[in-house]
Amino acid sequence: MLMKLLLLITTYLFLTTLLVSFILKFTTQDLDNFSYFLNSETSQIMNDLFISHLKYTQDICTRAQLLDSKPDHILMVVS
Repeated sequence: MLMKLLLLITTYLFLTTLLVSFILKFTTQDLDNFSYFLNSETSQIMNDLFISHLKYTQDICTRAQLLDSKPDHILMVVS
């Protein structure tokens, strides 16, 4: 039990240190005003970031030629 606790504490400390080092090295200021990054559309409102996959989804629908398709209701049995 003690070994599991020590492992958990060590893992937590490692991840916390890693996170802090990432925050210090890669701040959002480094990215300036980005709008499309890693298949995610982002917009900044004051100090917050809003992340959306709308553009990525539209790109997939464009490739599959589904943009002009209309949605259809599908009945599904749930048990």
